[in-house]
Amino acid sequence: EMIASIYTDMGGLYRRQGKLAESESSYRKALVIGKRVLGDTGYGSTLTKLAVTLKERGKFAESYQCLQEALAMRENQFGRSHPKVAHTLYEQSR
Repeated sequence: EMIASIYTDMGGLYRRQGKLAESESSYRKALVIGKRVLGDTGYGSTLTKLAVTLKERGKFAESYQCLQEALAMRENQFGRSHPKVAHTLYEQSR
């Protein structure tokens, strides 16, 4: 889980530097580890961050798919009125 978190942090750092390909790669590595370690929950934040990067790269369909997955995961995990669900909906609307 810690390694997945490091990859997620690296993805954010790369994104802020404008290195979107590297950001996407780091988020994808974090997701592979997160899915293996956490199962079906616990990586909605990384999915949402990946979606933002994908949108910035012009990969709109893939971005939307990630946001849909993150939204379903977060609604199941936290309930529809949780702030994390709202954040994912916000990103979806941008």
